This record gives sequence, structure tokens and C-alpha cells, in this order.
Amino acid sequence: MSQLLSDDPSSTPKISAQGVNWIDRLLCGFIAIGLLLKLHLVFLLSINWDEYHYLSYVYQYLQGELSSPWQTFHVRLFSWLPAVPGYEIGQVFTARFILWFLGGVSTALTYAIGRRFLSRSGALFGALSYLSFSYLVEHSTSFRPDTLSVPLFLGAIYLVLSRSTLAAGMGAGVLLALSIMITIKSVLFLGLVGLIFLLRWPREKEKRPLLGQSLAWSAAFLVSLAALWAWHQSGLVPAEVSSSGGYLKRSASKVFLSHGFFPRLPYFLNSLWWDFVPWLLLFCGGLLTLRKAVAESGERRYRAWTLLALSLPLTTLLLYRNAFPYYYVFILSPAVLFCGVSLESLLKASKAKGSWLLKVAAIVLVFAVGIQVGAQYLRHSWDQNGQQKVLNSTIHRMFPEPVPYIDRCSMVASFPKKGFFMSSWGMESYLESGKPILQEVVEEERPLFLIANVPSLWFFLSDEQADQMRYSLLPEDRQVLRNNFIQHWGWLFVAGKQLQLDGIAWQQFEILIPGPYTLESPVAVEIDGHNVDPGGVLHLDVGLHQVKPPTEASAITLRWGDHIYRPEHRPIPQRLFRDF
Repeated sequence: MSQLLSDDPSSTPKISAQGVNWIDRLLCGFIAIGLLLKLHLVFLLSINWDEYHYLSYVYQYLQGELSSPWQTFHVRLFSWLPAVPGYEIGQVFTARFILWFLGGVSTALTYAIGRRFLSRSGALFGALSYLSFSYLVEHSTSFRPDTLSVPLFLGAIYLVLSRSTLAAGMGAGVLLALSIMITIKSVLFLGLVGLIFLLRWPREKEKRPLLGQSLAWSAAFLVSLAALWAWHQSGLVPAEVSSSGGYLKRSASKVFLSHGFFPRLPYFLNSLWWDFVPWLLLFCGGLLTLRKAVAESGERRYRAWTLLALSLPLTTLLLYRNAFPYYYVFILSPAVLFCGVSLESLLKASKAKGSWLLKVAAIVLVFAVGIQVGAQYLRHSWDQNGQQKVLNSTIHRMFPEPVPYIDRCSMVASFPKKGFFMSSWGMESYLESGKPILQEVVEEERPLFLIANVPSLWFFLSDEQADQMRYSLLPEDRQVLRNNFIQHWGWLFVAGKQLQLDGIAWQQFEILIPGPYTLESPVAVEIDGHNVDPGGVLHLDVGLHQVKPPTEASAITLRWGDHIYRPEHRPIPQRLFRDF
């Protein structure tokens, strides 16, 4: 096996050794620059809503509140993260730094897998192409399960391609089990490794080593998966762990059958626009490999079919509901090795035909992809988290201790978020249920503030405007938010009431969120028999209260808290989150 998968001298372009070294050094330089630029972007790129959601699982686990074992295994690996200073922002940046390092490991593994099929130049070019795709520049260090699982399944693929030993098979099984614990999507690569074993079967003269390695891989995978699952589940809330079979069935029907063919085509077309050169090289390399798989025989045919098999996860773009830009981090390696096939074909042709034009074309492609890395860096090389940083520090200053709140994604992960995760999936499930969840949250959990970090939470819109939105809250939920929250600062709302007094009769108002309230009024008013001056503070319990209006009509505001902190400067005119 090791001999069959060792470097094939015929696949290495026989231009001068000096020429090969020059191209390889250039490729290594571009790769190093690309990784350094990505390190800088770790602290600049906008933190996405699901990164906060992913962080919130760590807090839930440490507080003994985590119930779901699915795609939460990272809490075992990042349980130290809440000790990092800087609140949620600093903790996400720290996790991103870890993922940047693992991204370097993924790049190295992409190269190592490429060396099973390509020359050094081809494999290096594949690794560089992996760094050049715009979605990977933007999302390959995101704190998500997809990015965390990539080096694990790439390590498994490398082991089964490069070693015939039982130890390699067992190592691949353990890595795949860990990858599936991180994200269920890794079953794609579980099937891919099984396909690699099947492709090897007809060409192995001695079947026993292959059979032994495949059995060792299977056994190690099953034992590791069972052990990891049992260990992880043991630290969760036992009574709320749902049926595994039911969860998988619901998830599969939701992500593969609910949105038709090519459900995220616009994102793919956007990638084609920004990454035309690497996509063109990938498609051309795929066609060249397919032609070789059909036309060649023996070892070359096996190599071609195996390389084609490694690209199969790309086909999930045609059916997968959640094929958002971050998903490309998960599926582009090792398919990017087709880019290496394209470069290697040019180098071979330039040697065979003695054509300096083809050699120049190959060098131009190297520079084009290398420049692509820099161009994508420049697109994002500005601090995109200014508003998030200010908002996060403002909330922690307003509430030194954790209090319940409502938002889209657990943006203040150290506080107990109430409600549901308002992703597109979450909103669809919420609307299908028809249950006013936020009304129950306000009445039972008494959240003290709300972050309107998703259009669905812009409860101040009219019913007509809300109904025109794709994902709007149910009328009961919009109404309860309007009646119990007031704008505090920018996207931030706090519990409160705005009352229009007519200057004639006593008025009743209901309090669902108890606590101290500061009166904001041009004149003194009487509430529940107590005369309250402007700026005065009174405690209001849950229930109905009465306010006696002044002699003239007047608008008053009751804001939760004893003159709760509010920044004097205006909010930064910047969106909290950027689209994918």
C-alpha cells in the first residue's frame, strides 16, 4: 500500500530543479503570508450570531444547565474559556486564535493529502488555493463546529491514505469519532473514508492487511464514539436528553428535504464572483481528473478515482439547506486539490512541449491565487466589531451581575438568555408551532433587557411593517414586548413603560417585570398614592398600578432601575452583525 501511494515520479514536472524550487518557495511564501493575514483578521472580522450561541453552550455546561448532547462536545474542550478576560468579545477572540492554529494544521494536512496524488508544487498550490477562497478567508477561524472538525477528518483521511498499519486505521477511527461528536455533518467524511477502503479493495493483491486495517478503523470508531458520547452525556441534564433517533430523523428531513434543489445558490454565485480564478482551476482540475479516471488504467486510474471521491462532499451544495458561507470551510478541503491538478498539468505541458508560454501561464496562476489571498484580506481588514464591543461593555456596566434577557443568539453568553435561538431554522420552528413563546418568557422569567439584534425583535414596528418581514414575531409576542420594554441606547432596550396621560382621569397600567423604576417626567406625578418627583425612584411589583395624571396632558416614562447607566455618546452607526 505505501509503495502504491508513494510519490509517483512521473507526476512531477521535470523542469529544472532550480525552477521547481523557485515555484515551491514562492508558494510557501504565499501560504505563510496568507496564514499571517488570517491571524490579523481573527481580531477584526465581525463576530457572527452563531459564534455567541456556540459560546453560550460553554456557560450552560458550567452552570449545569446544558441538556442537548448534539454538537455541544466542544464544551469539554473550551470549559476554560469563561476565565478569559474581556467578557464575551475577548473569549470569542481567544477561541478564534485556537481555531486559527488549527486552520494552519488543516492547511498542512491539505498539502500532505495532496502529496499522495500530486507533485510538491501541485500539493502546495492546492493548499494555497484553500486559503484563497473568500468564504474561507472570512470564516475559517470562526468559533463554529464546522471549523473545529476540519483538521480531525482531514487527519483521518491522511492516515488511511498514507499508512497501511492497524495503528493508522485505529487513529483514523478515533479522529472521525471526535469529529462527529463536534458536528454530525462529519458523517460525510465517515462515508468518504469507507469509500477509500472500497476503492483500495480491487487493487490490493494481499487482502488481509487491508481487511485488518478497515476492521481496526471500524472498531476504533465505534468504541471511541460510544465512549465519547457516554462521557459527554454524563455531564448533561439527564432528564432532558432527547431521543437520538428522533433528533437525527428530524434534522435530516429539515436540512436535506425542506428547501428544494440548490437551496443556497445565491451564496455559491457570490463565491463564483469573488473567487472566479480558484473555482475555474478547481473545475478544470476536476475535469482533467475525471478524464484520467476514465482513460487511464492501473495505479493512475486508482489515484484519479480516489481524488474524485475526495471531492464528493462538494455535491452536498445541491441539497443541503444550511450551505451558508461557513459551510465551505467544511467541504472545500480536500476538493481544492483539483486546483493543484490544473497547475501540475500546465507545468507538465510546458516541459513536454518546451513552451515558455505555458510556464509563464503557470507562474501567472500562482501569482493570481496568491494575490487573491491578499485581496480578500484587504476586503475585511477593518475593525468590524466596534458596535459589539461598546454594547457588550455597556451591558456589563449596567448589570454587574447576570440577569435574564432576550435576544437572538445569547450575545451576552454569561447571562441567562430567555427564549429561543432566532436563527432561520429557529424562527421557522417557532412560527410553525404558533406558540407565543416570548409572552410566556416575559410573564414567567421577567427579563430585564432586550437586544434587538435581529429584525424579528424590532417590536416597535407597526403590525403592517412586521407582517411584511420574512420572519416576524407572533402578534401576542410583539404586543407584550411593546408594553414592557423601552429603548435605552441604540439596539438595547430595558424593561419600562411609556404612558400618555390625559390630565383628566386616573389611569391603570400593568407591570410584568418587577423592580425599581425611575420616573422620567416633566412634572411630578402620583403613582399608587405616592407623589413621585421627576427623577424619583419607586419599586413596582407585578400587577396593576394606578397613576394620577398632572393637571395637563403629559407623557411619562418609567425606566427599570435606579438611574441605570446609559452612555452619553450616541451609538456607533454600525450594524451589530454582518450578513454571511
